[in-house]
Amino acid sequence: MALPVLLNIESILLALNQDAAIAHLCSSFVRAQLIGSLPWMYFECIKRFLQAQGHMKASTQVLIVVLPIHLANTYLLVWSSTIGVGFLGAAFANVITFWVMLFGIIVYSWRSQASRAWGGWTRQSLFAMPQYYRLAIPSMVMVCSDWAAWELMAIAASYLGNVTLAGQSIVINTCSLTYQIPGGLSIAVSNRVGNLLGQARARRANISANAGLVLGGLSGALSSGFCLIVSAWWGKLYSSDPEVIATVALIMPICALFQLADSMNGVSGGVLRSLGRQAVGAWINFPSYYLIGFPLGLYLTYGAPGAGVAGLWIGLCVAVVLTAFGQTAICLAANYSKEVDRCMAQVSKSRDVATEAAAINESVEN
Repeated sequence: MALPVLLNIESILLALNQDAAIAHLCSSFVRAQLIGSLPWMYFECIKRFLQAQGHMKASTQVLIVVLPIHLANTYLLVWSSTIGVGFLGAAFANVITFWVMLFGIIVYSWRSQASRAWGGWTRQSLFAMPQYYRLAIPSMVMVCSDWAAWELMAIAASYLGNVTLAGQSIVINTCSLTYQIPGGLSIAVSNRVGNLLGQARARRANISANAGLVLGGLSGALSSGFCLIVSAWWGKLYSSDPEVIATVALIMPICALFQLADSMNGVSGGVLRSLGRQAVGAWINFPSYYLIGFPLGLYLTYGAPGAGVAGLWIGLCVAVVLTAFGQTAICLAANYSKEVDRCMAQVSKSRDVATEAAAINESVEN
């Protein structure tokens, strides 16, 4: 579904009155990196397959091996005087990295005990797809609400000029970097709590969920402190333009508040996924971002207040605070004994679906 949009991204950006040179560069980069989109998606799927079995270090080990390869390829394809191609070299380096990542995690899965959990391709798996999509679609809405808001913010900031867009890009890149800690916590707590619920260990699941929320708050506080400390000079690591550096210094203190809320948002989202309550997260995330936060940011930026790019970040902060508060409140109020009962009911339902699928499959073969 996204492929037609990506292939025509230059026309879309030009229709949105974006800078022609930037639109062309963006289109060239996206088209080059599309070659690596398929292996990246498969890598993420296999990574989740391994994590569900407790193989949390698998992707880390693969990435540690791949990192020096990526660094070498980036230098050769971007900066090398012989084979370097400049800007597009970064996209080609990413493509190579994605394929190596996929190959590495396939080898890991094949050589580890995780391969025993794979039952092969059967028609029986199709019978469970409705149950799968009832969880997958709300989860997608919950996660993509956040991601899409970032992209819309970048487009909104672009109308304020290339300097503002450059500063915005630096701060977004910084947020992506600092989010790796709560993002990892979110995955860990989701798998840990989900497995404990499947083992009918309600008390331990409750403790693990609360521990994850506390660690999420601590990691958010550390990221907030980091943003405040480095705000004055952080932009110098990316640009020598004094206007860009000033823009980064303006946004970073607001970003500090965002970091704390976003960390709690990420970890609480992981707990909700472990409880099978993705739909609740979707109902909180979507209106918080698109009915409150983003419209507020646009008003503060382009309306009477004229707050500039800071207005966009204030709106985003409001959205993230609302989602973090709502999701965390639900996680803290959850009755884990009842959640175990819900989990057992789902397991029983899945078993009945599998039995029915096996019977249908047997009758078809006969």
